[in-house]
Amino acid sequence: MRIAADATMAWSLAWSERQSTEATQKFIDEGVTINQFSEEDLARIQEVTNEVILRGACEAPDHAKVYQSMVAYLEHYATWRDVSAPYNMSRVMDNLPSLEEIEACL
Repeated sequence: MRIAADATMAWSLAWSERQSTEATQKFIDEGVTINQFSEEDLARIQEVTNEVILRGACEAPDHAKVYQSMVAYLEHYATWRDVSAPYNMSRVMDNLPSLEEIEACL
Protein backbone atom coordinates (compact mmCIF):
# COMPACT_ATOMS: atom_id res chain seq x y z
CA MET A 1 0.00 0.00 0.00
CA ARG A 2 2.80 2.40 0.92
CA ILE A 3 4.64 1.76 -2.35
CA ALA A 4 1.45 2.33 -4.34
CA ALA A 5 0.75 5.56 -2.43
CA ASP A 6 4.30 6.80 -3.01
CA ALA A 7 4.12 5.95 -6.72
CA THR A 8 0.77 7.70 -7.04
CA MET A 9 2.14 10.79 -5.32
CA ALA A 10 5.16 10.91 -7.64
CA TRP A 11 2.96 10.39 -10.70
CA SER A 12 0.52 13.06 -9.53
CA LEU A 13 3.27 15.62 -8.98
CA ALA A 14 4.82 14.96 -12.39
CA TRP A 15 1.41 15.04 -14.10
CA SER A 16 0.34 18.30 -12.47
CA GLU A 17 3.65 19.98 -13.26
CA ARG A 18 3.32 18.91 -16.90
CA GLN A 19 -0.27 20.18 -17.03
CA SER A 20 0.76 23.50 -15.49
CA THR A 21 3.57 23.88 -18.00
CA GLU A 22 1.26 23.24 -20.94
CA ALA A 23 -1.50 25.46 -19.59
CA THR A 24 0.92 28.32 -18.99
CA GLN A 25 2.17 28.06 -22.56
CA LYS A 26 -1.42 28.16 -23.86
CA PHE A 27 -2.03 31.37 -21.94
CA ILE A 28 1.15 32.90 -23.35
CA ASP A 29 0.27 31.76 -26.89
CA GLU A 30 -3.13 33.48 -26.53
CA GLY A 31 -1.48 36.74 -25.52
CA VAL A 32 -2.34 36.64 -21.83
CA THR A 33 -0.06 38.83 -19.74
CA ILE A 34 1.17 36.93 -16.71
CA ASN A 35 1.67 39.13 -13.69
CA GLN A 36 3.32 38.32 -10.40
CA PHE A 37 2.77 39.90 -7.02
CA SER A 38 5.49 42.25 -5.83
CA GLU A 39 7.51 41.23 -2.78
CA GLU A 40 5.75 44.02 -0.89
CA ASP A 41 2.33 42.64 -1.83
CA LEU A 42 3.40 39.10 -0.93
CA ALA A 43 4.68 40.31 2.44
CA ARG A 44 1.35 42.03 3.16
CA ILE A 45 -0.62 38.97 2.05
CA GLN A 46 1.51 36.79 4.36
CA GLU A 47 0.97 39.23 7.23
CA VAL A 48 -2.81 39.10 6.83
CA THR A 49 -2.68 35.32 6.37
CA ASN A 50 -0.75 34.96 9.63
CA GLU A 51 -3.39 37.00 11.45
CA VAL A 52 -6.18 34.82 10.05
CA ILE A 53 -4.28 31.62 10.90
CA LEU A 54 -3.70 32.72 14.48
CA ARG A 55 -7.32 33.80 14.91
CA GLY A 56 -8.52 30.48 13.51
CA ALA A 57 -6.12 28.56 15.73
CA CYS A 58 -7.39 30.32 18.84
CA GLU A 59 -11.04 29.80 17.86
CA ALA A 60 -10.80 26.07 17.13
CA PRO A 61 -8.36 23.59 18.72
CA ASP A 62 -8.57 21.34 15.64
CA HIS A 63 -7.44 24.26 13.48
CA ALA A 64 -4.61 24.94 15.93
CA LYS A 65 -3.41 21.34 15.55
CA VAL A 66 -3.43 21.61 11.76
CA TYR A 67 -1.63 24.98 11.80
CA GLN A 68 0.86 23.70 14.38
CA SER A 69 1.75 20.80 12.10
CA MET A 70 1.89 23.02 9.01
CA VAL A 71 4.10 25.71 10.55
CA ALA A 72 6.40 23.17 12.24
CA TYR A 73 6.85 21.45 8.86
CA LEU A 74 7.53 24.73 7.05
CA GLU A 75 10.09 25.74 9.68
CA HIS A 76 11.78 22.33 9.42
CA TYR A 77 11.62 22.46 5.61
CA ALA A 78 13.20 25.93 5.51
CA THR A 79 16.78 24.65 5.61
CA TRP A 80 16.27 22.36 2.61
CA ARG A 81 14.28 25.05 0.81
CA ASP A 82 17.11 27.55 1.29
CA VAL A 83 19.81 25.08 0.24
CA SER A 84 17.91 24.00 -2.87
CA ALA A 85 16.86 27.50 -3.96
CA PRO A 86 16.60 28.80 -6.60
CA TYR A 87 16.33 25.36 -8.13
CA ASN A 88 13.27 24.14 -6.28
CA MET A 89 9.62 24.99 -6.86
CA SER A 90 8.86 26.64 -3.53
CA ARG A 91 8.42 30.32 -2.87
CA VAL A 92 10.52 31.45 0.04
CA MET A 93 8.24 32.62 2.84
CA ASP A 94 10.32 34.67 5.24
CA ASN A 95 7.46 35.41 7.59
CA LEU A 96 5.51 32.43 8.93
CA PRO A 97 2.86 32.61 11.63
CA SER A 98 4.30 32.16 15.11
CA LEU A 99 4.42 28.46 16.04
CA GLU A 100 4.51 29.42 19.72
CA GLU A 101 1.36 31.52 19.40
CA ILE A 102 -0.45 28.71 17.59
CA GLU A 103 0.67 26.18 20.22
CA ALA A 104 -0.59 28.52 22.95
CA CYS A 105 -4.06 28.06 21.44
CA LEU A 106 -4.00 24.31 22.09
